[in-house]
Amino acid sequence: MALVVAEICAQVYKWNIQTRQNGVVTSSQGGFNLSMTGGRTIRVLDVTFTPSETYHNLNDQQLMTFQGVQLGWVVDPVNKNVYVLKQDRRGFMCTWNKGWNNVDGGNVLPSFVLKVWKIDEATSQLPSESSSSGLDHQTVTLTVLNVI
Repeated sequence: MALVVAEICAQVYKWNIQTRQNGVVTSSQGGFNLSMTGGRTIRVLDVTFTPSETYHNLNDQQLMTFQGVQLGWVVDPVNKNVYVLKQDRRGFMCTWNKGWNNVDGGNVLPSFVLKVWKIDEATSQLPSESSSSGLDHQTVTLTVLNVI
């Protein structure tokens, strides 16, 4: 799974530099906790992009329990699905299954496209016996955080 996280992180980092977003890209060592509706909690996000002005203005409480998720993707390379989580106009989190297709960042990550073929390429580097067992039932989360 580390290869998938590294590939997604690389794609977001490259976009951040190329588009001069000047945001902060963190991996699972970022330490965010997200409370979701229905009592579910994502304790550590695999890849996170936070606009720099947001990141530098976070207080300790916001770092521990993060509110303000604008966009989330759950990437499942085993079952070949990408789930997009986004708030609707009423503030409810909605989920769409995009299959195993490239997804764009819309107005939240302008001109960013997560390329799933690059994830396939990264995971194809795994030895055949670990490529299936090493990825079983594991997903990677990518979120865009912005405190409003």
